Amino acid sequence: MQPAVVLSASGRWQFDLSSAIIGALVAWCLAALAYSQRALLRQAARRVWEPVADWRRRQRASQEEKYLQALHERLKPLLWLAPDDPAPILRSRSYRSLAPLPTTLAEVGTSPRTVDVPQPALPAGHPKLVITGSRGSGRTTTLLMAAKQAGGADAQSPTRLPIWIDLTLLSEAKLKAKASGAENLVAMAVTFLPALSPSWVLQQLRREPCLLLIDHWEMLTPEEQAQVSAWISEVAETSADVVWLVTAAPEGYGQLTDLGFMAVDLLSYPARGSVPDLYASWCAVLDRVYDPGDEETEAGLARITAAAAAGAPLWELHMRCRLHIETGELPERPVEVVDRALQLRIESVD
Repeated sequence: MQPAVVLSASGRWQFDLSSAIIGALVAWCLAALAYSQRALLRQAARRVWEPVADWRRRQRASQEEKYLQALHERLKPLLWLAPDDPAPILRSRSYRSLAPLPTTLAEVGTSPRTVDVPQPALPAGHPKLVITGSRGSGRTTTLLMAAKQAGGADAQSPTRLPIWIDLTLLSEAKLKAKASGAENLVAMAVTFLPALSPSWVLQQLRREPCLLLIDHWEMLTPEEQAQVSAWISEVAETSADVVWLVTAAPEGYGQLTDLGFMAVDLLSYPARGSVPDLYASWCAVLDRVYDPGDEETEAGLARITAAAAAGAPLWELHMRCRLHIETGELPERPVEVVDRALQLRIESVD
């Protein structure tokens, strides 16, 4: 059609009152019909949307399931002696923290100064915790058990998506100068688990309940601690629901307490009644028969229990149990135990 024809036709357009009234009446009738049948329409819309919503739930669950499986496989080598199935030898620990302040004057004289917190209740007690202890005391194992608990192993606590950050990899992370705190922490998580999608983790961190597991705070310089503290502060203010667990040495975590972190001290592994259970668990892992009535087993248990009572760290107790089960040997001095265990590992290399 020529432009002149269009212009000439546009001049003949006019408002038709009767048509407008008829259209308005039809619209009102349709609206009244839709309102009267709103329950049926809602059910029909729900039936149409339900397959789409179910597909989205399956996709989200599948992504989280694959992520948790990949994370747990990546975490296995972090355990001492790296067993194929670490579940039997993981032991719930206890932690000591400052008790809540008394609420009345009558409670001032009777309220305790400290309180012991069991492992299952640890992430639910406070949103920001720094777990202190010496190297080899089981701090990383604490994070491993928290990751398992957050992944749905404990039905009593809300499921959170665990995100692992190893601060020893800070120099290897691909950080951007103008990136946000969340993007930098996600970059650290991707450095630990390269198969992660940064955009997916960032979306989860901003919208879903998450558990940030940050290991090796004491390995950072003061400047690096200040940098990571700024990231943590920014994410804590902008994220919807995040619980923080950070491992640190018994001192040097002041910048975390400035951010509202509460320190919990990892208590030593109980010697009495616990060593036989640990020994039996290693027998199950190594596919050996546990016979508590055997003289050699009793002698080994007595010496391992004595080492635990003397303050031996948990990693040493694990090593003593495994060494005695595999070889029947149990040297007296810790350095001899480590030396013999290393010889066994080296001998097994082809």
